[in-house]
Amino acid sequence: MAFLYHVSQGANYRSVSNQFGIGISNVSKCVHDVTFAILRHMYKVYIRRPTAAEGYKSMQAWERQIGIPGIVGALDGTHIAIKKPSNRGEAEVY
Repeated sequence: MAFLYHVSQGANYRSVSNQFGIGISNVSKCVHDVTFAILRHMYKVYIRRPTAAEGYKSMQAWERQIGIPGIVGALDGTHIAIKKPSNRGEAEVY
């Protein structure tokens, strides 16, 4: 239920934790475990890497569309945290 609530509502782990009365670390484990199980059983059926020819064709299409060379595909970055680089264009070291 926690996994379904997270993916269907876009709720963060804290919200899911409060909704179901479980710890945030347990929400994280639920999401990880269910995602891993889905990928393990469905990856080969629904996800595949492009062939070299398909990749080249995709790179050409992306370059025509947005003008950036070398892009084969893109991911929806909704759930991928990206740290803003420093003013110098280099990642900060913590």
